[in-house]
Amino acid sequence: MINFIFFYFFFSIHPIYISVVEINSKENNLEIVFKIFRDDLEDGIKNNLGKNVSIDSQYKVDLNNKIIQEYLNAVTSIKVNNEKKELLFLNFILENERIKINTKINNNSIIDTIEIYNEILIDVFSNQKNIIFFNIYNQFNNDFLDKSKKKTVLFIKKVNKSISCN
Repeated sequence: MINFIFFYFFFSIHPIYISVVEINSKENNLEIVFKIFRDDLEDGIKNNLGKNVSIDSQYKVDLNNKIIQEYLNAVTSIKVNNEKKELLFLNFILENERIKINTKINNNSIIDTIEIYNEILIDVFSNQKNIIFFNIYNQFNNDFLDKSKKKTVLFIKKVNKSISCN
């Protein structure tokens, strides 16, 4: 009986496809960190851009960072106060099987809203989940994006200094 339960449990588990985006304010600028499993990112690049890349070493990540930038720019966008902002890519770090991509957005005004559109790997995996963590002016929030919800908007309320996601 225990073998049956183990067999059922082992083969009923489905792979988890997840990426993480951390958005932190530094004064009025934003620091954005993407964390994506490298093999999933390879699949996303192939599916979206039609390019075969291998990013299984730091050397190969460095060699292909322009293609990674092209992919992220194709599947994500960020608006601050309804103005589309450009991601400035700082570095690409391979950590075990995950790639950490550090970016920033220069912004000269107080942040009232942040809109993030995120389709990372959604065209590759039907059960892909993209988690967004916000730390804006030391106020924390998060949201989950997937095939049915590809965008979230964070509203920063100055009156009571609270934030909410829609």
